[in-house]
Amino acid sequence: MQNSKSYFVLPNTAFGLSSEEFSVLAYLLSIPTAKKRVRQQTIAEKCNIGSRNTVTKAINSLLSKGYIFTKIRTRRVNYWYGTNIYYLNEDAVCDFSKGYTLIQRSVFEYGLSPAQLKVYAFIAKSINSKLGYCWNSYTDISKGTGMSRSTVIALIHQLEYRGLISKIRKMRYGCPKVYADNVYCIKLKRKKRIKKEVQPRKDCTSQKSNVNYNLQLDNNTEPAFCQVLLSDFLQTRGSPKYEHLYITQQISHRKRKVSKLNLLYSSIYRILRTVYAHFSSKKSCGKRIMSKNKAPP
Repeated sequence: MQNSKSYFVLPNTAFGLSSEEFSVLAYLLSIPTAKKRVRQQTIAEKCNIGSRNTVTKAINSLLSKGYIFTKIRTRRVNYWYGTNIYYLNEDAVCDFSKGYTLIQRSVFEYGLSPAQLKVYAFIAKSINSKLGYCWNSYTDISKGTGMSRSTVIALIHQLEYRGLISKIRKMRYGCPKVYADNVYCIKLKRKKRIKKEVQPRKDCTSQKSNVNYNLQLDNNTEPAFCQVLLSDFLQTRGSPKYEHLYITQQISHRKRKVSKLNLLYSSIYRILRTVYAHFSSKKSCGKRIMSKNKAPP
């Protein structure tokens, strides 16, 4: 199921606008912020409009009809005109007296013309939420969009060829030789999943030799250092927390999982135990010798 954030709300009163005005208003509504900062060239590309002058005319018409509340023309440092900022009128945009329609935000990625987008949105409006399809005739769609019947037929064929809608002809109930109205369904196009490249598995011998090299402690190493290593080893339950014993650099989760498969935890535990016992016994022997050599008071 699609996420609710992938849809935007379009009032059904917008179907009374022209195709260019409808397309520009729908794109402004698809921007999820209240402050619509967008270039006219971007609007022309997303709505598949030929020139920016057509976009300017559509925006001025939406301003006069009350759909756009204000238009702010920004200026750059060199006094050139910058990106326009639009604020929509909530009274007109949120006028749901005739209902509303949920449309996917990704519909502007398909390169639909303004007329194709209007027919697509009208079919999405007419679909029954329980049945998942609608049965409007060409005449109903032409009246709802304000286009001629021949134009609607051509646009529906284009949308069907693009794979955005599916059209089925059903026989009338009780009359198997008579066709009923066309049945339309909206096809949701899902985004392609990005497949990650599988990285080659690292060699086990290099990691084992690295561990053996790190375990060669010097004779001057303090027992406290070994005690810290041992307690750290017991807290992590054998999972290596650091990349090396001498370098306290955190490793990634993937590298930790690879290390879990390659390291011999039991042998490391025995080695650390032996080293700690060796240095602790060496330190205790040194204390005994010092106490014996002390002169009596």
